[in-house]
Amino acid sequence: MSKTMRLVVITSGVLWGMGVAEAFDMASPPDSLVVDESGAIGIGTATPADDVHIVNNDSGFTSVTIENTFATSGRNTQFVLKNTADGGSEWRFRNNTVGNFAITRPDQPGLQLVFDKFGNLRIQGSLTANAGTSNDTFPDYVFKPDYKLLPLDELSAYIERERHLPDIPTAEAVGKGGLNMTEMQIQLLKKVEELTLYTVQQHKTIEKLTERINTLEGAQRKAD
Repeated sequence: MSKTMRLVVITSGVLWGMGVAEAFDMASPPDSLVVDESGAIGIGTATPADDVHIVNNDSGFTSVTIENTFATSGRNTQFVLKNTADGGSEWRFRNNTVGNFAITRPDQPGLQLVFDKFGNLRIQGSLTANAGTSNDTFPDYVFKPDYKLLPLDELSAYIERERHLPDIPTAEAVGKGGLNMTEMQIQLLKKVEELTLYTVQQHKTIEKLTERINTLEGAQRKAD
């Protein structure tokens, strides 16, 4: 006989059954709730692959709802992820009555991450992104000897014609498709590095002009 336990919820209450699950198929769909011999829980599946495994076979969303009906301002609905091994750690995922979603740790002060109801994001620490970046795409290549820096007269003509910097999206494009923050940070760094090269070029030009002026002034003083 199978060691599977099947729970079927009916109008009058809850019915527990031991043995062959199909024998208790009275109200709920097949495998509505199954606890296998290892203690793993399957919802919508008789063969849970994890401690809790949810399967939805209809066309809607697979969802889990945790609801707090206690009507007090700022009250949190939360679930907790806890690891007690190696000193332990705990993360709490919260949704409160003012519409904020937050991630917190009980051993750290404040809220580590907050999404408010307007879509604004606030984090307590730093943010690191490495998607789409490599030694070839990060703009250190601007400082390589063979990098072709756009001459300033061509850059001026481009700005006059396009009304934005090269490689930077237009306001219209950002308004329609949003802004890729990782890509934008890389492009802005590229522009800073190009500006540095322009400044170095101008400094060298100024030094040459200053040297020439000093030579001319020296010659003029001797002539006087």
